[in-house]
Parts: sequence; C-alpha cells; structure tokens
Amino acid sequence: MSKPKKIPEFNYLLPPEECERVYEVLGGHPNLDPCGHPDQFLQADRVLYGMGDEDDGLILPWHADAATVLMNATHGEREPDWEGLEQDNPGWVRPDWNWHAFSKWVTKASVEAQHGATVLAFMPAATDRRWFHQYVVEANSIALLSQRVKCYVPAVGTTPKQGPQPMNSHMMVLWTTRKDVSERFFEVYKGRGMIVEPRPL
Repeated sequence: MSKPKKIPEFNYLLPPEECERVYEVLGGHPNLDPCGHPDQFLQADRVLYGMGDEDDGLILPWHADAATVLMNATHGEREPDWEGLEQDNPGWVRPDWNWHAFSKWVTKASVEAQHGATVLAFMPAATDRRWFHQYVVEANSIALLSQRVKCYVPAVGTTPKQGPQPMNSHMMVLWTTRKDVSERFFEVYKGRGMIVEPRPL
C-alpha cells in the first residue's frame, strides 16, 4: 500500500510583526500585492489572488499602477501532482489559484523593477539557485536574516496558524531607485541579519 501524499504547503503568510516592517520600509501599505492570499495579514492597496488571467500577478503589470510592491510568492518549482493529492487526501480540493514556479516570480520582480517599480520581496535564501545569481544580484539590497521568519499557513475552515515552516532560511530583497526606501530598508533590517548590497566586480 502506497503512503498517502502529504498535502504540500504553498503559501507562507507573513506574521503581523513582519508586515509592520514591510510598511516601515515602503512608507505605508504597499500599492500592490501581486500574489496575495485571502487569509494573509498583509494589507495592500490592491491585491491580486491569481483567480484567473485578469487577476494573475504574473501576467498583469506591476509598474503601471504601483509605485511599491510586496512580493511573497508561493514556494516551489515543480507543479504538484494535484490529482494524486486529491485521491490520497479525501475532502481536500485543489486550490483554484493559478500556480507558478517561484523562479518565474523572481524574473517578474526583476523586470518590473527595471520598469520603475519598487519591489520588496520575502524569499527563501537559496543562494544555490540560478534565479539568485541572475536576478537577485541585480537588487539594491539583500537582508540575509539571521533567523527564519515564523510564518503562518492557511488552514481550511479556520484562521491561519503557525507552522510547518519552510526549510530554507529567509531573506528580504529590495529592488528600487528610491534612496529613501533603501535607507529605511537598512535601518529596519540591520539588526535582523546581514545587509548585502550587490555590485558588479
């Protein structure tokens, strides 16, 4: 008898205290959250949930109507075996949002930043990934957090709860042309880990 497939955790919701740090860096609520979740604590002027093409943050532009963006994308590169999960976990239903590989979100963040958006991203500190060396190194500042953020995860029918947590350590990444945002980023995160400012050799 095969072992039932464990229902994967895709969304890691920022805890309220981490949301407050985001607001401090960006000077208030972000104008756009392109990969939001209905149960999240983060508040933004506009939230996209991925419920179809007209609500998909990977498809729609960020810079056109947003000066500041918070990106907290779903983790993972391989699309899950949805049918297998449904068969092995009675009562569980596939999420109805569009699923995208994490590397695509990082690419999108880089492109939108080049078009003028200020993007602050909560990300796994996976320095061995290709997307890190292609796109994260373009950022203005990276805060390699000394401790993992204690995220919340959605729980069907109840309020979000803490755990299980991502296996990777975490980092906050900032793409911006605004000096005031860069300075606030440094002040907010300097006591939470190592601040790195990439530059070409």
